[in-house]
Amino acid sequence: SPYLPPTAPAEGAPERLGPAFLARPWPSLALGTSGCVFYFVLAQLVPGIILGVYIVASGKVDVSTSPPGPGAIEAAMMDYLWFITFFAAAVSLGMVALSRSLRWLDAGPTGPRERWKALAWTLGLAVLAPCGSQAITYLQSEVFAIPFQEQELIVTASKTAGLGFYLSIVIGAPLGEELFFRRWFYGLTRKPLGRVLAFLITGLCFAAIHFNPSGTMAYLWIALCCTLAYELTGSIWGAICVHFVNNGIAGLSLALSQSS
Repeated sequence: SPYLPPTAPAEGAPERLGPAFLARPWPSLALGTSGCVFYFVLAQLVPGIILGVYIVASGKVDVSTSPPGPGAIEAAMMDYLWFITFFAAAVSLGMVALSRSLRWLDAGPTGPRERWKALAWTLGLAVLAPCGSQAITYLQSEVFAIPFQEQELIVTASKTAGLGFYLSIVIGAPLGEELFFRRWFYGLTRKPLGRVLAFLITGLCFAAIHFNPSGTMAYLWIALCCTLAYELTGSIWGAICVHFVNNGIAGLSLALSQSS
């Protein structure tokens, strides 16, 4: 299963190692950052273009009088955001599976043997992730007077979008982003770069791909909680669950704010 670290070789059996060049910092970092470009193009840009063509061709955006602006097409795409997020999750899963078969990824953290410890870490970090991001947002805006803005398109779409929109941000996004950023990118660089530097690089890329500079610190906090969940539980499912809870709370607050 690509969700779990590979099992250790049997006693006395030779360890199966990946390519020697990936044990060095710069090659692993170069592969990781180029993988980010590949992920953005294949997992977000390509399905976005497909959706845009479908929306225009099906007449969901009126092009008979004048060409629609990018905002009109993006707004119409929010009803089909589930297609992009689950497409990204499939791409991420494929990258993890292929990389493991090529021995590009390390075995990953082993985590605690007792399942209750893994559950306790997951629950604890699932509480810390949304609480910490809210605290960071408050300090940023109220104490340091740095404006924080939610993504305008997401807020606007939540007023009219249906169930697919919320499924995409609560389920699709955690699956795809954790498989890519934690299991693939962090898993590729955690040994050559060290855990701290690997977290900083993957966390900054995770924040950047959300295209919301005002939320960089909050996204870094969420990335930290998910990385710790991955390390402390020994399974990417710990990180996925933390991300799922965080996005679930964010989606619920978004829905409640629109209904009030």
